[in-house]
Amino acid sequence: MKNAVLALSALVGTALSSPLVTGLDFAQINDVVATAIVTGAPIGATATTSYADASAVNAASSAATAAISAAYKVKRHFRTSTTSTSTSCTTTTTTSSSTSTSTSTSSTSTSTSAIVDVSLPTSTSPFCTALATGAGPVPTPDTASAFLAYAPFHASATAQAAAVPTNYDLSFTDQNGASQLSTYLTYKTLDTYSASSCAAFCDATALCTGFNIYFERDPSMDGNADICLLADLASTTNIKCALFGSSVSADSATNTGQYRNLFQVVITGSNGYNKKAAVVTPPSCNSGSKNNGWKSGTKCNGGGVMIKAGALVGQRFFAGPYNPAQCAAYAEAQVAKNKAAAGWWTLFRYQPCNSFNAVAVVKNKLTVGTYCSLFNVDVSASTCSYTGGKSGSDSFEVSFSNNYACKTWDNGNLLW
Repeated sequence: MKNAVLALSALVGTALSSPLVTGLDFAQINDVVATAIVTGAPIGATATTSYADASAVNAASSAATAAISAAYKVKRHFRTSTTSTSTSCTTTTTTSSSTSTSTSTSSTSTSTSAIVDVSLPTSTSPFCTALATGAGPVPTPDTASAFLAYAPFHASATAQAAAVPTNYDLSFTDQNGASQLSTYLTYKTLDTYSASSCAAFCDATALCTGFNIYFERDPSMDGNADICLLADLASTTNIKCALFGSSVSADSATNTGQYRNLFQVVITGSNGYNKKAAVVTPPSCNSGSKNNGWKSGTKCNGGGVMIKAGALVGQRFFAGPYNPAQCAAYAEAQVAKNKAAAGWWTLFRYQPCNSFNAVAVVKNKLTVGTYCSLFNVDVSASTCSYTGGKSGSDSFEVSFSNNYACKTWDNGNLLW
C-alpha cells in the first residue's frame, strides 16, 4: 500500500497539471497592471531612465514562488517572492551603463534603474537656467495654440505617414498627444522629423516593436525664479522619438502636454508605427544543464494563447515590454524549485518545463505586458486558440504569441 501511495504521488507531478484552460488569468493581470508604471518620453530634452532588462529578468526568476509537484493552482492575487532562484538567464543578461547627453541637435538617454518621469525642480534656491535648443522650428506667435495649428508640423506628419519605414506598419497619424504605456523603453531627440531615423533607433534597441515620433513645445529655460515663471517664456521645439516594447495605437496617445510653471507644453504631429510581427528570441539559458537552453522561437498558429489541457505547469503575467526572456527565466527558476523539492518520496520525479508560450496582453486596447504559460511537453506545433475575452467592463486580447521549446527534452527524472 505504501509503495502504491509513493507511486501515485510521483505520477501526480507529471500527469495532473491541468489547472487553467481558459487562456488568461484576468485577476492576476489586473493585480499587476494596477501597480505598473504607465509613462512615455519625459517633457523636455532631459535625461530619462529606461527599461532595465536585467532587473526585469531577475524579477521573473523570483516569480517562481513554490515547487509545482501536483495540479498547478493559479494564484489569483499575484505576489513576488522575497527570495529568488538564480538561473543563467539572470547572470548572462546585460544592460548598458547609465549615460545621458543633451545637445542642440540630439540627446539620448539610457539607464538600468526603474522607469520614472521628470518632475518640476525641487531646489529651494532661486535658479533659472537655459535648456538645450530643439531642432524644430518655433511658430510665430510663440504660443501653444499657434504651435498646435502650425501647418508645417502637420505636413511633416502627413508626409511621413506616406513614407512608412521597411518592416513597419503605420498605426496613427498627426495626433495631438504622445504615447504612454507601461511598455515604454527609452527615447531620443532627432535632428529632423524622420520616421526612418526613429525606426533605425527602434531596430537598434532590444525589445522595441513600436515607436512614436512627434513635435513637442518645450520651455527654453527651466527653474523657479525670474523669467522661468512667465507664461510667455520663449519656447523651443523638440522632435522626439519614443520607443516601446509593444504596439502603439491612437488609444495610447494620451500625453497631450503639461504646464511647466506657467509655460504650456503641447504636442502635435504625433505619428505611431509598429514593427511587423517577428519572433523575439530569448537568451540561451541553462547552458550546460540538462535541457541546455531554448530553441529559437516560432510564431504560434492561431495567434492566441496556448491551451494544452493536462500539460500546463505554470502561468505568470509581467507588466512592461513584451519580453519572452522573462518567461525563460521564470521557467528555469520554476523547474529549479521543482527539482529541489523532489526526492525518494516522489520517486525522484519532478515537474519539467519543456516549452513555454509568451504572449503580449492587450487590455482595453493598450498593451500591458507579457503573459507566460509553461508546459511539460513541447507545444511548438500546437495551435494557440484562445484570443481573448472580457472580465466585467475590461476586454483582453493578444497581439504577439510565440512558442519556445527546450533544446533537449527534459524527462522530469532526477536519476536519468
